[in-house]
Amino acid sequence: MKYKSPNVKNINRSTVLKIIMKSEGISRAEIARMVSLTKPTVSRITNEFIESGYILETGKGESKGGKRPRMLVANKDAFYVIGIDLADDKFLRGVLCDFTGTILHKEKIQHNFTYKGILKELFKLIEFLMDGRDSQKLAGIGLAVSGIVDRDQSKVIASSNFDLIEKDLTGGITKKFSVPVILENRPNAAALAEKRYGLGSPFTNMVFLTSGRGVGAGIICNGKMYGGSFGGAGEIQNIRVGNLSSFAEYDKTSTVEYMSSEEFIVSKVNKSKEKKLNFSSILKLYDENDKDVAAEINRNAEYIAYSASVIANILNPEAIILGGQVVEFGEKYLEHFKSVFVKHLIAPELNRVKVYVSKFGRDGVAYGGAALILDEIINFNIL
Repeated sequence: MKYKSPNVKNINRSTVLKIIMKSEGISRAEIARMVSLTKPTVSRITNEFIESGYILETGKGESKGGKRPRMLVANKDAFYVIGIDLADDKFLRGVLCDFTGTILHKEKIQHNFTYKGILKELFKLIEFLMDGRDSQKLAGIGLAVSGIVDRDQSKVIASSNFDLIEKDLTGGITKKFSVPVILENRPNAAALAEKRYGLGSPFTNMVFLTSGRGVGAGIICNGKMYGGSFGGAGEIQNIRVGNLSSFAEYDKTSTVEYMSSEEFIVSKVNKSKEKKLNFSSILKLYDENDKDVAAEINRNAEYIAYSASVIANILNPEAIILGGQVVEFGEKYLEHFKSVFVKHLIAPELNRVKVYVSKFGRDGVAYGGAALILDEIINFNIL
């Protein structure tokens, strides 16, 4: 498999394939009516897809006068793709998906923070995900990491958590498994999962905002991921939300990443309770409406809401989708978030951004890694 530049032929093929994948069965004539292609061109493209195994020809459809048309559907078993979330905690999380983006298998595995250790555990995770399946049907691996990514060079150029900077992580995986590997940062990958398979599908411009172990924004602009000029778009972790003595000096302890982290919540709750609780215990107390815990988590919602309002005021998206720890906090958190968020919008009557919580939970980033590969295949950038 190799990377290819877009051309008219591939654009037409991609257009037809996307229509088939979105349908539960469609005829060649219906496709031709939906696109500016002739019936012979559509037939040639679809016959090529059948031969390559991308689509299947099923039974005959309903006649509208004349012969009953043969229906076309995506072949979900054409191949597999893998998405992996290299988060800034102790686990690597991975998903195995079929051609339609359905998750077939999920795994997580512990790792350490060194390059060699991460690579070794990545190999194990990929083998666990394949679980005896035909390795020839693995079409690619999407790897989402914490840090700033140079996707063209397929390297991590900045990371505060891992020994990955300028390391050939993708090359090591490609050498082992002989498939393309795409590198992306975690918020961007999660944003793509939401756009392709989640709550973001109706929106052309949206932002995925993640928080917990780290804070970041994945931006979808005109239906595509937006990384900025140098891959750093959405790096909002240094927005300052704490007590500030001077804006001239950088103070990590006043940033949204520090003050909204799980560790910060745990430390503040433990101080107020004068005992040692873990994050899971704190979540349980929050569900039980404990006043001390609710006060700290409400403050967390306010920090994230303020940061989200900065994004909304600058980018004016149709929707902001919240991921990370927000998924675990639930509806109470979301309502408090919304009440603070709208107060910071410059013009709420014009900035009608919708706010949702991701439905993918902790699997969203890995799912986005798989979506990266599926996007490249469907757009015929890798063949």
